[in-house]
Amino acid sequence: MNYRRIVQILTLVILSPLLFSLYVCPFPVPFVLCRVCHVTECPLQGGRYTRVLLICLGLFSTSAIFGRAYCGWACPLGTVQEYLHRFKARFSMRHLTKLKYLILTLALMLIATYYLGFYLKPLYPFVTALSSAFVTLRIPIIILSLVLAVLILRPWCRFLCPAGALLSLFNKISVVRINVKEKCNQCEKCLENCTSENKDAKVATGSLDCIRCFECVKKCKSDAISLQV
Repeated sequence: MNYRRIVQILTLVILSPLLFSLYVCPFPVPFVLCRVCHVTECPLQGGRYTRVLLICLGLFSTSAIFGRAYCGWACPLGTVQEYLHRFKARFSMRHLTKLKYLILTLALMLIATYYLGFYLKPLYPFVTALSSAFVTLRIPIIILSLVLAVLILRPWCRFLCPAGALLSLFNKISVVRINVKEKCNQCEKCLENCTSENKDAKVATGSLDCIRCFECVKKCKSDAISLQV
């Protein structure tokens, strides 16, 4: 039984309203300014700040244990991209994987600047213009990512997602790790099924790009890859 597929489908159904909230959210970085948001169409309305806080706590606590497993098991946008990629013509774009860290940095700077803009009036016109640009571009970029998912495996997750970039940092400190044993026979079944398209099994186990889908553990016929605490 493919438990990851079951979890992906269930979370896609449960968390799909979050995708709609990306569309209606008036702020450049969604889910961080819910306390001051007055959009009534948001699926998170009614205690939205508390819900977002609980979601963040859940993400960080599970990431501290399993690393970036949310991306591989529960992210609805990641699941849609993964299934779209079954209509694939695969090619590699490894040099773009660092772009998401730049976007994460810009997002954090924008959040800080947005808050400062309420208190530092000279910054407010800059904040307003930058926010408008982010809000305008957000949905087209996500739609473009879904279209590109037919050609590139998980383009949003690998190259653009700031949340994935933040959660990837937990891969270095997570309680549960992926271990490649010495008896590995280099069959590369793990790499053929890697949802992050890593090219080296031993390097991939500690990679920030690994989304902890554990497909490598499942596909290894020689029992050379395992989970360890």
